[in-house]
Amino acid sequence: MKILLLTLFLSATCLAQVQVRTRTVLQFGSLEKKLAMAEDPAARGSFLTDDFEERLCAEPGTPVARDQWLQAPATHLSLTQEAVHDYGDIALYSSLGTNGDKHITLVDIWKKQDEDWKLAVRYLCPATGTKPESSIPKRY
Repeated sequence: MKILLLTLFLSATCLAQVQVRTRTVLQFGSLEKKLAMAEDPAARGSFLTDDFEERLCAEPGTPVARDQWLQAPATHLSLTQEAVHDYGDIALYSSLGTNGDKHITLVDIWKKQDEDWKLAVRYLCPATGTKPESSIPKRY
């Protein structure tokens, strides 16, 4: 009986943790979709911090400023492999974005402002689909 109760308790605990994580991914996935669907610069700008910037892997030292980013056409990506790391007033959202045969790794840093979440920094890199060989041993 004790083993059955322990198993049920552990199962419920694991399920509760998965639901919290899922709720967070759904929350930020929804924000990402709303941002992507906003067509005009004013609507897209409402999701951004005043000092928003985008960083591209090809030129990580040259940020794309907020105003320049808003003038570019909206990027429409199908997002999969979503994950969120929630640090209270900061959340890191990552996903694989696909548009046709183009694959992009997207990492967005969201910052809480009052009761809303605003996108502060976006990192975009091509996703090649191959894992690089690493000489650094894993620590986990």
